[in-house]
Amino acid sequence: MESFLDAFITTQLTEYQIPGAAVAVVKDGTLFFAKGYGVTDSRSQTPVQADRTLFHAGSVTKLFTWTAIMQLVEQGRLDLHTDVNAYLKDIQIPATFAEPITLHHLLTHTPGFEDQLSNLYRFGPNDGLSLDEYIVRKLPARVYPPGEIIGYSNYGAALAGYIIQQVTGMSYEQYVEENILAPLEMHRSTIRQPVPDEWIPDLALGHYPGLNGPLPLHEYFPSAPVVGLTATVTDIARFMIAFLQDGQYNQTRILQAATVQAMQRQQFTHDPRLPGVTYGLVEWTRNGQRMLWHGSSTGFFEGMIFFLPEHNLGAFVVYNRKTPFQTGRQFRQAFLDHYYPVTVAPQPHTGDPALAREFAGAYRESRWSHSRADKIIYLFTRYYTMKATADGQLHLNGVAYVATEPGVFHAVDGEGTLIFHTGARGQPVYGFYDYDPHKVFIKLAWYETRPFHLGILIGCGLFFISALVAGAPGRVPAHAPWIVAEAHSVFQWLGAFNLLYPVGMLGIGITGLIDALPDLSFLAPLFVLGLIGGLIVALYLVGVAWRGRYWSVTRRLYYTLVVLAGCVFSGWLNYWNLLRLWVF
Repeated sequence: MESFLDAFITTQLTEYQIPGAAVAVVKDGTLFFAKGYGVTDSRSQTPVQADRTLFHAGSVTKLFTWTAIMQLVEQGRLDLHTDVNAYLKDIQIPATFAEPITLHHLLTHTPGFEDQLSNLYRFGPNDGLSLDEYIVRKLPARVYPPGEIIGYSNYGAALAGYIIQQVTGMSYEQYVEENILAPLEMHRSTIRQPVPDEWIPDLALGHYPGLNGPLPLHEYFPSAPVVGLTATVTDIARFMIAFLQDGQYNQTRILQAATVQAMQRQQFTHDPRLPGVTYGLVEWTRNGQRMLWHGSSTGFFEGMIFFLPEHNLGAFVVYNRKTPFQTGRQFRQAFLDHYYPVTVAPQPHTGDPALAREFAGAYRESRWSHSRADKIIYLFTRYYTMKATADGQLHLNGVAYVATEPGVFHAVDGEGTLIFHTGARGQPVYGFYDYDPHKVFIKLAWYETRPFHLGILIGCGLFFISALVAGAPGRVPAHAPWIVAEAHSVFQWLGAFNLLYPVGMLGIGITGLIDALPDLSFLAPLFVLGLIGGLIVALYLVGVAWRGRYWSVTRRLYYTLVVLAGCVFSGWLNYWNLLRLWVF
């Protein structure tokens, strides 16, 4: 194993300019292998040590949150199928849908919440909302009926941690320390931010791509139940052992065997032909193996934890730089290929072109913001294009699929399934694939696609720029209303303000997300009034110009088009929730 991992991880570090990594593998109830690679900090060059260097564990933290929930279920203090409102004191989830949200929904990421970016990361130890404040102030909209589709929800995990506090009377951090970390002897782990002062020299720093190579940066995480764990990989190994040993580590039991088995059993799937999710983990079938896994991702860290329960084996890898290349998932596949290789029969390389065309088009993920201004971020992420080829292939993320039956596609290399569900009229509504059950692809209409919205943005932007550089319209007759004489200034103002509006409003939004900055959200209504007010004045001026036949027809048409661009742009801003940024 050391020979294999040395070669594989060293290659990753070199190829992707990752300063450091660490890995731990457990087998049959013991720590089988652990090793650090590279350095904790690209500037200090301190070597990574598996049993000493602390890494931010990212969303692997959620497994500790779910474990705490299941402990309280065992004690009868929580019920997985009771309305969570029964456990909430300072807030109530609105009854948007007939069915209430339960802990079962939170643990399977099916509560139906919209996604939001707020309060995940922060830039200083005192930045960000407390858990109580976050739950009350940042309640997301309910956009899907609970239990219908997966929409990965960080707020849902935070809500679970908040419920732990409500029913125990302890802080989330204290509960996890006393009931999980201490019993598992995870003495080099903390759920608190920042880490203890004496551990700071051993903390691996996240890295961002500087102009001259990766540069280190401290990260802080105010939402402890979501991404708050910092630990060595050997400490994480103790948790993996307990999970694989029916809840027991050495002589200590943190969960009953039946509870662990429930956490390893599928609890939800979109289609019985596809893997689904358990309580806290994701199913994945490759190389003839059923794997349970969860990603570990922050702004500047990336990793992967996975279990092969049938082999009593688990592994955790973490890197102190996040890249676009999904290094944790690369590790997962390479591990399977090395230790559990199989020869998979490829599918035919040609399929039915009509079936491929039926499901081609633009899709977005169910994990999406609907009511808040951070929706604009999703113009550039969680967007997918499925392309049909003349030989009947359907391409997604570089993988070619062919239809084996209506709505069911298999990868031509033999590994991978893509299934579509259609609506009442037979049109594709949802797409699901086995690579990651957390991802749900929702078919977009033409007016929801990225090219359409970028086209609006670019087209309107060109009109606004032209309003800034166009010359004055010429001499104004003496009898013309005074506003006609101000036409050049009005349209310059309209162009400049529309160009600056998105930048200014997003800047205001950032001050609302980062508590270390002064909150400027009170300026948002002024921006909206300035935008709408300028547009109304320009509309009035165009009407006056046409009635009085001032300037040439070409100039009047030009001003009319600039005003129409302003109207279209305002509608575009409203679609992306940028006319009400105070709900960022």
